[in-house]
Amino acid sequence: KRRRPFDGREGLEVEIEGKLDGVLTRIRSLVYKKNHCSYTITFISLPQNLERDKPAFEKFILGFAAP
Repeated sequence: KRRRPFDGREGLEVEIEGKLDGVLTRIRSLVYKKNHCSYTITFISLPQNLERDKPAFEKFILGFAAP
């Protein structure tokens, strides 16, 4: 768990691993509030694909801005 600046606010980013429907899964989530709304951006991956797919998720996050 770590705090990170995001879209002009402070966001909370967490990464956890566990079983989802019996399959080992890694979940990375960024939560923040802006303009009276809460946003949760979530990335779900198989652990073996996480490093390969992480840059695409980071690119999505950097391109996201609340209205």
